[in-house]
Formats: sequence, C-alpha cells, structure tokens
Amino acid sequence: MRVDGPAVPEPVDEASFVPTNATAQYGLAAIPCRALAGDHLRSPTTESTLPYPLLREDS
Repeated sequence: MRVDGPAVPEPVDEASFVPTNATAQYGLAAIPCRALAGDHLRSPTTESTLPYPLLREDS
C-alpha cells in the first residue's frame, strides 16, 4: 500500500500484511510487559538458565 500526501514527510510503500501502526503498538505493549515481569525473567546470557546449550562458533 502506498502512503503519501501532505500528512507524511516522505512517501513510503507499506506492506499490506504488516501495517506500521500495528507493529508499533505491538512493540510499545512489550515495554510495560517487560517492566512487570522484569524481576521474574532469567538472564539470557548465562548458560545455566537456558533450556538449550549456547551455540558457539568453535563447536
């Protein structure tokens, strides 16, 4: 879908199956979810907390 006209600073072609507004809303919703669950999440950087072994380039 083409978005252009006086309401946009630069015309752009938007994918019809992924509207930018829905994508932005999804990303913004992740912020409070992360804030609410923050202390209950494990660090993804430590090998012992992952359900699978870390992928290493040397292995």
